[in-house]
Amino acid sequence: FFFTNSRLTLLFYSLQTKKWDISSAGHVEKGKSILETAQCELAEELGITANAGELQYAFTIPAEQTPLGGCNAFEHVYFLHGNSETKMSLGMEEVSGVSWVSASKLLAALQNGDDNYAPRTKQYCEAMGSFLKKMLSGID
Repeated sequence: FFFTNSRLTLLFYSLQTKKWDISSAGHVEKGKSILETAQCELAEELGITANAGELQYAFTIPAEQTPLGGCNAFEHVYFLHGNSETKMSLGMEEVSGVSWVSASKLLAALQNGDDNYAPRTKQYCEAMGSFLKKMLSGID
């Protein structure tokens, strides 16, 4: 889940990984939908209340994260459009700060494996790059 402001993307500092990350994420619990999980995680980690209609589907990819220290699953990626005026209340158990970065800087950091960012697979970076380019050019 990503929070965009024109050509900027919200990053937050993850206390779990000690790196900048671009997603508010969690595992889908039994009985909950993907969108319900997205809404819960946004509220828990960033204090943002969003209804399902505000979340824009981007892509789904297999998340083969075991080599990166995670687990294998599927990542369902949605964007939440907002701006820097949106009130946030950080879930201090998981997030210690936020920062805005340009989409191009973010993609370069992810594709180059910048150690300051949580690692992402090549497939994830490609899917994210394609979606951001479409979004920033106004194409659905």
